[in-house]
Amino acid sequence: MKSHFDVVFMSNFLEHCRSREHLLKILSAVAHVLKPHGSLLILGPNFRYCYREYFDFFDHHLALTEKSVVEALALSGFEAKVVKPRTLPFSFKSRVPHWTWLVQVYLKIPLIWKIMGKQFFIVGEKVGRARPAQ
Repeated sequence: MKSHFDVVFMSNFLEHCRSREHLLKILSAVAHVLKPHGSLLILGPNFRYCYREYFDFFDHHLALTEKSVVEALALSGFEAKVVKPRTLPFSFKSRVPHWTWLVQVYLKIPLIWKIMGKQFFIVGEKVGRARPAQ
């Protein structure tokens, strides 16, 4: 398969990988389909900030932080260009209303992210050859 894509977006996906090797295979596959200098955007729960509820979901297998994902990206032929340890809340299933206008206000005020944010956002750029998947 040729490198066709400029951008790949993953949201709340990597923590469902069954192993670190599985995660690296997925990142290497993404690197394979991205054009040179293509971007991988990753949003996911940051174990550092939501460790109490992280494994309340039966299908969460890997405890990931922004630092572990940046390391996995480097092993897979990416360079981290943007690393935000805290952005969105862990879940929108809460007592706080999630009206559209309230979400828009939340997104415009990064100071609130430092209080309520429990998900990381990372942008990786394809820069080199991915290490061979095992």
